[in-house]
Amino acid sequence: MSIIRGQRLRLSLTAKCPLRCGFCHGDGNTHPSKHTKDHQVHIDDVIAVIALAAKRGFSTVRFTGGEPGVYPYFIKLMEVLPRLQNEHPGIVKWAVTTAALPFLQKEKFDALANSSLTDIAISVDSVEDSELSRPSSRVGIPGREVFRKVVEPLVQRFSGFIKVNVVFDGNATRTKNVIRRARQLDLNVTVLQVNGIMGQVHHLNDSFAQLRSDVIDEFGLIERHCYSLNEDYLYDHDGRQIMKFYPDHCGANRECRICGDLDVRVIPVGGSFGIIPCFEQDQGHVVPLMVNGEASLERFDEGLKFIGIGPAWARGTAYERTDSPSL
Repeated sequence: MSIIRGQRLRLSLTAKCPLRCGFCHGDGNTHPSKHTKDHQVHIDDVIAVIALAAKRGFSTVRFTGGEPGVYPYFIKLMEVLPRLQNEHPGIVKWAVTTAALPFLQKEKFDALANSSLTDIAISVDSVEDSELSRPSSRVGIPGREVFRKVVEPLVQRFSGFIKVNVVFDGNATRTKNVIRRARQLDLNVTVLQVNGIMGQVHHLNDSFAQLRSDVIDEFGLIERHCYSLNEDYLYDHDGRQIMKFYPDHCGANRECRICGDLDVRVIPVGGSFGIIPCFEQDQGHVVPLMVNGEASLERFDEGLKFIGIGPAWARGTAYERTDSPSL
């Protein structure tokens, strides 16, 4: 079976997160402030899902959450990662997206910094003096501390690629200051637009476009639009892509086809994993991947069929979540 679309696996290790960001969709997990189940998934199931993706020609595995740093087997996962990379050479990108707080702990930071991951994305939305790193959360630490205690040490120690993700919610000054701080360290930046989560539309398209224009002017960048994914890539004059502006493909626009071309999201559900074809508008249905305790390639293929169809994908199917979706 040849899979053309969605060859990037986003594997959510846990629904847990120490933050409570208001815009969080959790890759289809229940919102951290509302979930009632721990969903501890054993590392063996993580390894089994990666093997399914490898069999279907996936080239990227990105560990997400919740917050992947609070996954109880995270350190063990980093220890076995070199073996997984040897077993699945077709997967060339091994990444993690984190809000960084768990990596204030030395043991976890060392596991991350010394890992064989190829990419680390760190999410910081503010470096203002009076704000936390994720201002939409009432808990956390200042963004300046995230840079000082996690990002800067990683730049010194991690051998792979590091970038900063920043969510734009309408405050251009805040977002620009994060970009400036990241560029001081010569780090790439992805700016993500919050336009509409689960039907809540904020109408930020014009201000998002203005922000992009301002950044292009300030840093002297060259814009190239990717029409197939409706994303904007910004290059310096040496031809290096250093920024990406990632519009909200869901929300008001419902660009379901693009979602299908981007990622396949696998989340903890019912004590194991399942594919969630529509992670923002319909979190009520998941295709479970385990049958009688074993990872099922047939179920994996079944889940892939629904990616990009949109919130009506589950009509007429028997796949319903065994936990309670939120948001």
